[in-house]
Amino acid sequence: MQGLLGWNLILSLPAILLVAWLSGRLLGVSRGWTATVVTGLVGWLSALALSLAIAQGDPAAPGFGRNLWVFAVVLTMSTAVWMELLAKPGTLARAQTSLVSLPRPIRAVRRSGQRVSRYAEIIRIVVKHGFGPTLGLGRFQGEEEADPGSPTARRLRLALEECGGMFVKLGQLLSTRADLVPPGVVAELSRLQDRVAPAPQAEIDALLEAELGRPVTEAFSEFDPEPIAAASIGQAYRARLRTGEAVIVKVQRPGIAEAVERDLLVLGELARTVEARTPWGVEY
Repeated sequence: MQGLLGWNLILSLPAILLVAWLSGRLLGVSRGWTATVVTGLVGWLSALALSLAIAQGDPAAPGFGRNLWVFAVVLTMSTAVWMELLAKPGTLARAQTSLVSLPRPIRAVRRSGQRVSRYAEIIRIVVKHGFGPTLGLGRFQGEEEADPGSPTARRLRLALEECGGMFVKLGQLLSTRADLVPPGVVAELSRLQDRVAPAPQAEIDALLEAELGRPVTEAFSEFDPEPIAAASIGQAYRARLRTGEAVIVKVQRPGIAEAVERDLLVLGELARTVEARTPWGVEY
């Protein structure tokens, strides 16, 4: 009996890991080994605990092995589904090498809060610059509005500048599309520039060290901490390699990936709002 129990435990774990891998395939995601192993272990350990509870702590009780196998399969598949539901869409499919890609519900809630806050900020700016009626929105209580007599193109540029981030990039893109927007708007949006303060040097040093795998002082013989350019997406520095060549190092701003993703989601929501509430939104 003890030998049979031992074989059940020995064989069930690798079998459940296979079930975890098959669950990912059934869900249509390609998982790395880390996510697969975690899914299998959670399902198997949960099944072991449940089987022991039913057997009142006696693994030699009749039906223990059968319960272990049945519960392990069901709980592993259930774990795979819940992990995929809790994860950001596509996260587990990209989990190739580490636990960093595992679901983080708390961070997901925090990001959702940031998107809502950003959306409210954008709406406030839009209304402030006189575009509220375009979106079916009124004036906010106590909010100072831009000069309603100011040209629409200028108000649009100021609004995009105040929104910053990807909204500036959107304006810069529109300034190249004379086929879509009037010449006056093109001329005004052409004045859009990324005028942002550089990211703190300590954050840049930490990012470079993480990317290069060693301190900046070891990677370069010289590195000027004063950026020669700073924009919304990245900033550039003068440096010299250990081999003597002078180079320009372009660094993405810390946290820019999340900011870009957030702004793109907000832009998508605004686009749907404009399309639903304006006659010209469908056309554009």
